[in-house]
Amino acid sequence: MTLGRIVGTVVCSRSAAEIPGAVWRLAETCDHNGEGSDDVMIVLDLVGAEKGDVVLLCRGSSVRWTDRTADKPVDAVIVGLVDIIDEGGIVTYRR
Repeated sequence: MTLGRIVGTVVCSRSAAEIPGAVWRLAETCDHNGEGSDDVMIVLDLVGAEKGDVVLLCRGSSVRWTDRTADKPVDAVIVGLVDIIDEGGIVTYRR
């Protein structure tokens, strides 16, 4: 998994993925402090993330293991909203 920060939304009038109610976000990978890296990707939002949220991203073939993404052309999904990152007893990120 990878940490990401939501930087925007992508709206599609049509999609070959055919995922009912799909919400697509722009996410940039980030570090344990929530600082972005300028590596931006389009991800399927399965958890209701909002702009600025730090999220857990799953990429690659394992993203097709959910009921909504099985056999769909998706390569990145948001699987969790990050509330706190604790590194060695020091909180480096708090929602």
